[in-house]
Parts: sequence; structure tokens; C-alpha cells
Amino acid sequence: TSSLTNQPYSYSKTVAEREAWEIVNKQTRWDLLTINPSFVMGPSLSKRLDATSVDFMRNMLKGAFRPGVPNTRMGFVDVRDVAKAHILAGFRAEAKGRHILSNQVL
Repeated sequence: TSSLTNQPYSYSKTVAEREAWEIVNKQTRWDLLTINPSFVMGPSLSKRLDATSVDFMRNMLKGAFRPGVPNTRMGFVDVRDVAKAHILAGFRAEAKGRHILSNQVL
């Protein structure tokens, strides 16, 4: 349901992956593997506070959602598991295809 005006970040990810698959299907020189994590949480390597996951946690701690949180469920995955998936994908010649990473739905 994302679009240029509704959740444009999600939309950009969808459009980019779709284009990548179109490109790979038009050639035989290389293959493609995509890793699509759900909401990534975990320790940050930087002091930046503008990352989506950091902002989400700060809003939870500040009580920004106290007026009411939408009745929604979403997948979460640890940033360290996402990093491990990328490393494994890079070192396994047989790795290919589309992969969804999600550890738990809350």
C-alpha cells in the first residue's frame, strides 16, 4: 500500500528491489540476493539519534505513544542477526534469491 505519498521510504525499497530483479533477469553474468529485514533493533555503532529504530525507542521511552498506540503488529529483528545474514550471504556461493529476516512479531 505504500506509494510516493504514503510511506515513501517503504515504497522506495520496493521499487529498488523490483528494478534490481528486472536487471538481473536480463543478464547471466551475475546473480542477485536480497535481504529484507523487518524492523531492525539493537545496539548502535554510532551516537546518531536520527535512525528510525533509535527514534522509535526514544519515542517509546518519552511516552510519545501514551495517547494511544495503533493496534498493529510488526516484525522485529536484531541488527546483529542482519549483519550475520549479510556476511553469510557474501561468503556462500550458493546463496541467492530473496530473503526475509524477522525474529519475532510484537
